[in-house]
Amino acid sequence: MLLDIEALLVRLVLKWSSAGLTIRPGAEEAALRDFERLHGVSLPEDFRLYLATVDGMHEMEWDSDLIHFWRLEEMRSLLEEISKVEDPEPLRGFFVFADHSIWAHGYAIRLTSDYDDAGRVVLVHSRIGTIAHSFTEFLQLYLDAPGDLFLA
Repeated sequence: MLLDIEALLVRLVLKWSSAGLTIRPGAEEAALRDFERLHGVSLPEDFRLYLATVDGMHEMEWDSDLIHFWRLEEMRSLLEEISKVEDPEPLRGFFVFADHSIWAHGYAIRLTSDYDDAGRVVLVHSRIGTIAHSFTEFLQLYLDAPGDLFLA
């Protein structure tokens, strides 16, 4: 699996750089550990490698599909990001890592191993739905079928 994510990350950097986006340096391992400790989560290997390779996008930068990937320091729990949730339990452990068109909708990943779907990526809009079962799968969609990342 790590070979797949490594190849996808090379493609990601090429996509962003050819679009004129600034390639940010990856997050330091100490920052990743601090994030895990602060939030009581465990970063899935593929998501950790992404953050260590390229820590999101600079503020006010987005790709040609208007997707903005957040920096580690910007990431917040989904429960912090959205308001008025009738049943918060299904949203526990999800952290927002990207948004489309200045929050027309967002993308969140489950970072806690307390659930059997750790690493699952959901699209957050008026409803929440699974878009990928791992960050690797999400990144594959982002690079090869970006239309699949939007609301039907």
